[in-house]
Amino acid sequence: MDSLSLYIASAFGRTLWQFAELFALPCVLAVALQWVGAKIRRNGVGWLGNAYWYLVAPGVACHETGHAAGCLLTGCRIVKFVPFTRSDDNRLGYVLHEKRAGLWGDIASVVISSGPIWFGCIMIALLTCLFGGVAHIACYSEYFANDTAPGIVEYAIGMASAVSGLSASLVADGTWGWGFAVWLYLVFCIASEIGLSAVDLRQMWRGISVSVTALLLLNLIPPVGRCVSAGIFVVMPWLFKCHVLMLAALVLNIALYIGLRLVTRMIK
Repeated sequence: MDSLSLYIASAFGRTLWQFAELFALPCVLAVALQWVGAKIRRNGVGWLGNAYWYLVAPGVACHETGHAAGCLLTGCRIVKFVPFTRSDDNRLGYVLHEKRAGLWGDIASVVISSGPIWFGCIMIALLTCLFGGVAHIACYSEYFANDTAPGIVEYAIGMASAVSGLSASLVADGTWGWGFAVWLYLVFCIASEIGLSAVDLRQMWRGISVSVTALLLLNLIPPVGRCVSAGIFVVMPWLFKCHVLMLAALVLNIALYIGLRLVTRMIK
């Protein structure tokens, strides 16, 4: 294989990894969170009725605030912002905003629709710091070198190890207390509503396609491709933390759902 073919293959490989890191992995986790969250909601409403929605209102407000934050970042005017409501059409909250046409509109749709993911992860990280570090959120450098991109399997193992370490820190001596109880409640609310709906995913699809195509074209230009890779390395630690928090939220939701099912069977 000649040098040009090798370079093109390398550009495709970098684009594939960037797609997985920036879009595929967060979307897969978000869909899984939405699926498990829907099951928890059905059980929660079955137990508490409409009171359940008020119990998780902070998470609903965080979800909608994530969409609103995406509007602010992309310069899309917010027409109406309702962080939480109980209406006859079963909407819990919503953000109405102007829609842009063209390439920027496609990219803006990705940022706005994915807002609950990155904004929710930021809020979980801030809450962890606010309540005195009740949980240890792993750093990228604990598992990988800062100037390298790990393989997919290696990255997945690192994520699983980080979630395991976070879980272990929750049961450490001195963790439990009123601060931990408040943190756990707020994190549960955010984690239960951090998933993306089918509407969010549909709005993201075209923007993701445009973004991945743009990444491939940029990676095919040698100087620009190196800059793109360098930029990914810069944000990689933050992406890793976001992925770990999403996976931890998924584990928390699965554990809660299993617990609810077991209690329901015991009562019956």
